[in-house]
Amino acid sequence: MIYAIDVAPPVVSAVTLTSTASNPQIARASAQLTLQFTVTDDLGIIGGSVPPASFAVTVGPAGSAAPVFATISGATSTSATYRYTWSVPAFPAFTSVGYSITVGDSAGNMAAAVTAANVVAIGKCCVVQLRHIDH
Repeated sequence: MIYAIDVAPPVVSAVTLTSTASNPQIARASAQLTLQFTVTDDLGIIGGSVPPASFAVTVGPAGSAAPVFATISGATSTSATYRYTWSVPAFPAFTSVGYSITVGDSAGNMAAAVTAANVVAIGKCCVVQLRHIDH
């Protein structure tokens, strides 16, 4: 009998954090953001209809409410795409939002944390300045 020893950590890829606004990189107070990412592991990921307990996912600055798990899609024997949602507070005290994703597999191999800051701007938009020029 041959046993496989899993020493490779899972891989996180195709990460996106977007707003439901017309510009997905800008959000206003109370807007909903969606964090989506794919996890691939050579010997498979334990899960089902919820992410494994070894997943740690955050959106927003330290101390923010946790994102809410939404769905798993595209699941195969070795990969799946996970989607979480997070709501911008009504009166945010910050101007941008990032994320952190840490995942592990059933053998206890942990992937390096995937993080990004300043992905979605909060309440920012362009300012147009018009001047009347007399001739």
